[in-house]
Amino acid sequence: MNNTLENLKENLTAGNIPVNYPHFGGAGLIVTDNPARKSHPSDLVVFTHHAGAISWLIIQLKGIYENVLDYSNKYEFYQSIGQHTIEAIQNGQTLTEILHTITEKVTDAWPIQTTAKTMESTNQDPQP
Repeated sequence: MNNTLENLKENLTAGNIPVNYPHFGGAGLIVTDNPARKSHPSDLVVFTHHAGAISWLIIQLKGIYENVLDYSNKYEFYQSIGQHTIEAIQNGQTLTEILHTITEKVTDAWPIQTTAKTMESTNQDPQP
């Protein structure tokens, strides 16, 4: 498992979650607690009083996936986070549950190749 992802999961489990964090806006996703926040019609807006903590999680995931994300997939990545967030909120989950749900769903949908796996795959004989 990726050390950064492991550290994130440890922080979530320990409750080390900042709640006063700048709100996320980018790649068609806006997370806010401000009902007057401007957006474009194509933006997915997540309106929640947990906007700071969820934005923090998004930035952590952005860092973990920095070698995977590019112009061709970032909208799909962030929009999926927004959808998972909305579903978790609608299901009445607590903040901690929401953050765990987002992390689990993102890591299931966007698996990270570990260093060990990368090394293992490079040591295999090429197929004819």
